[in-house]
Amino acid sequence: MSLLTCLALSTPGILGVPALLGPPQEGASLQGTGWTVLGERFSPRRPIRRVAERGYGWLQAQGDVLERTRSGEKSELDTLEPEGTGTLYELAADPAGLVFVAAENGLFVLSPEVDVLDRVEVLDGAPPGSPTSVFVDEERRVWYASETAFGCIDPSFYHGRTIPVPGPGPYRIVGNGRYGIDVAGAEAEWRYRPGVGRAPRLDRVSRDGTELAAEQLLELDFGEPIHLTAEGVGSSELVPRYRVDRHHKWLALENGVDVEIEPGEHLLEVVLTDRDLRLSEPFPLRLRVAYPFYYRKAFVLGAGALCAVLVFLFFHAIGRRARLPGSHAIVSTVLVLVLGLQTLAGLVPHGRGWPFIGYSMYTTSLDVGHLAYNGILIGLTAKDRPRQIHIGALGVAADNRWQVLGPLIRDGEATNHAAIEKYNRERPTWIPIRRLQVWAERTRLTEGGPVPVAQLILSDHALPATEEEDA
Repeated sequence: MSLLTCLALSTPGILGVPALLGPPQEGASLQGTGWTVLGERFSPRRPIRRVAERGYGWLQAQGDVLERTRSGEKSELDTLEPEGTGTLYELAADPAGLVFVAAENGLFVLSPEVDVLDRVEVLDGAPPGSPTSVFVDEERRVWYASETAFGCIDPSFYHGRTIPVPGPGPYRIVGNGRYGIDVAGAEAEWRYRPGVGRAPRLDRVSRDGTELAAEQLLELDFGEPIHLTAEGVGSSELVPRYRVDRHHKWLALENGVDVEIEPGEHLLEVVLTDRDLRLSEPFPLRLRVAYPFYYRKAFVLGAGALCAVLVFLFFHAIGRRARLPGSHAIVSTVLVLVLGLQTLAGLVPHGRGWPFIGYSMYTTSLDVGHLAYNGILIGLTAKDRPRQIHIGALGVAADNRWQVLGPLIRDGEATNHAAIEKYNRERPTWIPIRRLQVWAERTRLTEGGPVPVAQLILSDHALPATEEEDA
């Protein structure tokens, strides 16, 4: 082992690891870091280049080609990236049904329902560099190593954490299993065990140096920035995140809360995440965002009345010159006001209904590469065959789909198991479902038109296996 590596592992403060007496011995523990030194040896495991697709067939990586085999027939899968995938290094099956691919040109994702590889656009905290290897654990965290870094990302939203390795790279994952994830560097091999040490706990949230109480009401003007700091304890460096109105996506708090929160009352929750993407208990705050003056009913009605008078006087003057009947000015005024207010509603975003008959005049311009999302509910049978389920099948009254899908994503096993049992109980002649998943189907816009790509699986819950299934 090199002198640099010995110093890094035996000197306090270097590379952020505690001191050891002399060079690391096989099995020595770097206490509190989650790392164990395995020594100057490397596992013989070869990269996994062949995996089973959920209930369908096989995927095989050969050079820069990903081959799919179904019912004895083989096909080559393409990607939407102009430069392609480059060399395919390793495949990793997600327990929920996706497949992640470590490739020369990035990390890619594929699902059995689509025919193209889509490159994962990793977000804040994710390990930098092109992945050399990849692994998905039972909690669906996607672990990968690159030449310069090691860490994990959330499989649904792709934010992550980069975890310092106690030695130089390039790195690759060379083994994994119930005891942890084995990572090889340039001169040694280590085992990383997720979840070592205290889970994150959020103790206080402050705004401009003033500590806030849980459920405290913050009065805000529309567009007013909110800068919060969160403090707590945990086994690793903690990163604060937040969500509004129990959205399923936790956003980075580093640059403040999104100032475009719509007027009205909202629930803001703050958490701390550790390097293994464990969350603290949410710290709740209430927001009351004031309507700007141009959203208020008095202003809208007053401005509308003034415009009506001016428009009426204008058409009345024209009518008198042209000797038109008095009804002409009234009809013309009504038509102009309706058209004008509808155009205004299409141009100016608003947080509540305008006081006139309405229909959408919003238009959207989409660029090549844009992703469109569609949330759906999926049930899977014991043979992992997916079945789309109408949200009304769960018997929940709701104004929109996310009022049904949201609790399934957030509220855990009990809520999902109850939904599965209710669905099966009301359909005794159907093949029962054993798992319930919430998908965000995705379609990427290309120059040749929209192309379906791998969905985000926002939640995945299965009933406990029966004795027959275990057998």
